[in-house]
Amino acid sequence: MTKHFLFLLGLFTLVGCENNRYFEANKSYEKGVWEYSDPASFDFDVSDIEQPFDLMFTLRNEAKYSYNNIWIFVAYTAPSGKTFTDTVECPLAYPNGQWIGSGIGDMVDSKIVFRSGYKFKEKGMHNITFTHGMRQEALSPIYDVGLRLEYTNGSE
Repeated sequence: MTKHFLFLLGLFTLVGCENNRYFEANKSYEKGVWEYSDPASFDFDVSDIEQPFDLMFTLRNEAKYSYNNIWIFVAYTAPSGKTFTDTVECPLAYPNGQWIGSGIGDMVDSKIVFRSGYKFKEKGMHNITFTHGMRQEALSPIYDVGLRLEYTNGSE
């Protein structure tokens, strides 16, 4: 009985977390190499400029990734063509080397909020592009880079 209860509790928790999702997309790097010259770009539509969102960078890497963080250049393009950029440090591991993200086996999935409670200023199609800002031209082993937008505090 207890096992069934815990399973259902876990299932409802997972489903509950998905209710906050507004948008999510990933770019896969099949060879496990993210080149500086191959950014991850995502287009999405915003229809409500009063709605606050949490903007998240998502990453899937192997546990043998050499760094405890990753620097990301974030380029925003609004429907009007206005652009701005930001540089974000994304911590991936604690000082003791333990990964902050979760995973199965050697794969680690990380979800890092880089803007919280953000309100887009224009309705229409937006673009956010991630380029890594590390000193190495090619980062490995990185398999997926993504963007996730969630309603802030479930304010859907």
